[in-house]
Order: sequence, then C-alpha cells, then structure tokens
Amino acid sequence: MNLHPKILKAVTEAGYRIVYDPESAVYHHHGLHQNNASERVKGVVSIIDWVDKESLNELPQLLRPENTNVAAVIPIAKNIPKSSFEERLVYQTIESLKHAKYVNSIFLVTKNDKLAQKLDVKCIDRNQIPGAESMSLNALMSNVLDVIESAHDYPEALLYANYDYAFRPDGIIDKLILEAQFKGYDTIFPGLVNFGHYWYHNNEDELIQTDPSLESRKKRKPLYRALYEGLWRTA
Repeated sequence: MNLHPKILKAVTEAGYRIVYDPESAVYHHHGLHQNNASERVKGVVSIIDWVDKESLNELPQLLRPENTNVAAVIPIAKNIPKSSFEERLVYQTIESLKHAKYVNSIFLVTKNDKLAQKLDVKCIDRNQIPGAESMSLNALMSNVLDVIESAHDYPEALLYANYDYAFRPDGIIDKLILEAQFKGYDTIFPGLVNFGHYWYHNNEDELIQTDPSLESRKKRKPLYRALYEGLWRTA
C-alpha cells in the first residue's frame, strides 16, 4: 500500500490509526535491486513522507536514524601507492565515516585487501564483481549490495563515499542520513552552490550560455554542482 501523505494525514486526523506490520507478505518492490531477500524485507518499513514538520518527532523508535542499518561503501578502482596523497584521502574519508553516529559498517571495494586491513574496515574484492571496471556507479552499488547481503547483512541504506572529496564538511555524513530518514528520501546527496558562468553544447552543437546576465549574485539564480557522495535506500 502506497498512499499519498495527505490521505494518511486525513485518516489519522479522523481518529483512525495506521499500522505497518513487518510480517505482511506485501512489501515495496523497488530499490537498488529487485530480488529482495525475505529476511531483509521483514525488517524494512517505509518511512512516511510527513506533511507537517511537527510530525518528524513522531517517528517510531524503530525508524530513528540510530536504529537503522547504514553501510558505507568506498569504491577504489586503481592501485593506491603506500603513503601517497591518495592513501591519505582514503584514510581521511574512513575517519569521517568512523566518527559518524549513524554508520554501522564500512566497506572498501578494492582489489587490495591489505589496504582494508590496514585501515581496519571490511573489504569487498572487486574481482567478485564481473565488469566492475566498466559499469555505472548505480550498477556497482547494486552488485556491492548483493555481496553484502550474501554474508547475511541486510542494510536499509548504502552510503556512497568518494575519497576524492578532500574538504568534506564536518557532520555532513550524519546530516545526509538524518535528512533521508526524517524526510523519507530514497536518494540524497550534497550539492555545491555555484554562481559561475558556463557554456555548453546543445543538440545542434551550438555553444549556449547557462546565464547571459552579468548582474550581481543577488539578482541571479545559482547553479548547483552535484557532489555524488550520498545515500541510496535499498528498499
């Protein structure tokens, strides 16, 4: 059952209650993959996209961020030399994840299991994922989820972490998880406000300006650069 939030609100205001039974044989069938294991489905309850902000505090204890299973995933496509700048970036990313309140586990997707051991995180061998070098990020995350679930671990969300982001704001990881949980987002990622002037090729291969205006920022609308380090809900 997938009812609009306004309908749910009207039902509760009329004095009725809505009960979500995890034992039900009917469940949402979407997410990173379509073959959900029954063991994981039983523990997953969809979050209502509440109409009123006041309702955020009414989340059941089971659905609060501290009670969810979030797995952080750091894909590494190449060999990283020891004591290199890139290795320090990976270390910095893992430290940020370890300090996050709502991250339950950290997986390094790499062919170098020694790096994962050194950084004291779990390792997923990229060789376990055929075609990993050429697939999209979404496809890679779906395959990573299959590997994680094959070990009888069923996260409710995957948090993709990009180690190339050297200047990650403090607390951003927990904020992403909080926003997703309290507002019911299936996917969430940060963005960078940008007032720059850019040109791009249209379908006719003509150069077009994103904004021909030379007005001050107060009179212009910004662009938003997507920083694809974010959370995917798995169900």
